[in-house]
Amino acid sequence: MTIERLRAAAAAQPFKPFTLHTADGRAYTVTHPEFLLLSPKAERTFVIYDEQSGDPEDYVILDLLLVAAIEFSNGRKKRRSA
Repeated sequence: MTIERLRAAAAAQPFKPFTLHTADGRAYTVTHPEFLLLSPKAERTFVIYDEQSGDPEDYVILDLLLVAAIEFSNGRKKRRSA
């Protein structure tokens, strides 16, 4: 993963939600570009809002070297199989 790839995902028009998967198994979903903060001079670190915590003030500072994959979703919720 490169910072340029992350910037491109955040700036995509129209925006497509995506999930960042870390090497240790954590996952952070970005449902809106404002939930991700990339400093103009950042090369490796960025700030992401942690939606799963339920607290609007929770955020995580991640090192890009820890990101193992980026997964794009189509914006629809997955259906459960019966």
